[in-house]
Amino acid sequence: MRRDQLVALLKDWSQSQRNNALEERVLAENFYLDRSNEQWQEEANKIIAGIGTVVKVGEMTAENQLRGKFIVSGDKGTVEIFFTLTPEHTPRIQQLDLALVKEK
Repeated sequence: MRRDQLVALLKDWSQSQRNNALEERVLAENFYLDRSNEQWQEEANKIIAGIGTVVKVGEMTAENQLRGKFIVSGDKGTVEIFFTLTPEHTPRIQQLDLALVKEK
């Protein structure tokens, strides 16, 4: 579920759009303390442009109950997405790392 929501959020950010309802459901209150929405949009735009058209979203690999990662493959490259959830009844994303791992 969070994986699919993150992919949707990255798509919005890469198109410089903002889906407030999705952000409120997915992101922790403290998510934007280190980077603004505009900075996330800039990074997502760079990463998504770097991988091209998304062709596959990989399965989640859990590191523990609050951390996990997955791969998004595009026609030009691959990005690894790592995230940490808040320890609350309805966990939200409090940390997100995007790493371009392969360019074609």
